[in-house]
Amino acid sequence: MPFPPPQRNQTQQADPLLDRLRALIVQLRSPGGCPWDQRQDWQSLAPHLLEECYEVLQAIDLQNGPLLCEELGDVLMLLVFLAEIAAEQQLFDFDQVIEGICAKLIRRHPHVFEKSTALSDSELHRQWQQIKQSERQNVRPPPTAGTARPLPALLQAQRQLQPPAGADQASQLLAQLTERLSATARQPEQLDAPGYGALLAELVRCGQSLQLDAESCLRQHLARLATQGQIKEEKS
Repeated sequence: MPFPPPQRNQTQQADPLLDRLRALIVQLRSPGGCPWDQRQDWQSLAPHLLEECYEVLQAIDLQNGPLLCEELGDVLMLLVFLAEIAAEQQLFDFDQVIEGICAKLIRRHPHVFEKSTALSDSELHRQWQQIKQSERQNVRPPPTAGTARPLPALLQAQRQLQPPAGADQASQLLAQLTERLSATARQPEQLDAPGYGALLAELVRCGQSLQLDAESCLRQHLARLATQGQIKEEKS
């Protein structure tokens, strides 16, 4: 049985389109619905969510509005689907997901929703990080030592590596990287997996100094290669 949604107060308005989507998911999961949908759980839907998120990124890279609209719908469907599975297990439902993110947005923007003095961009960033850290300490269990965050490697590197401090350090880093690449070109057989990983990490740091996002840059480059027919077809 689906978990009954929390009662809305008089100030809350039902969204008929969102409720329609939720009703469709419930029907697909119910007896007489779709056998494939009935078999799904969080784990089985996880690869589909990852794939759909990357298809959203592809639509953004292509600047394709109709495609982005379609892909966002696919992601929304999976979010509602995951919440419905949680509701069936009496854990939470989609209303609570929405209520949670609304509360988080208000909590993380006290400069907007509370009376406070104007803050600079750096002060806003510091305030955001402090609130975020406080939330993690109060809600999430401490991460296991040595456990990597579940992010693509380039994105993880950009989040966790220390960027060069100032133009001088950035120039020095670029010079060192150029020297290492030249040495590798002279003796390519000497390049091993750890050395290759170190080069990639330094490239990410160089990008940070130029305000370039490594993950986005590589994804966009691959998209350009695909449109030029210079990339091999994926095997289905």
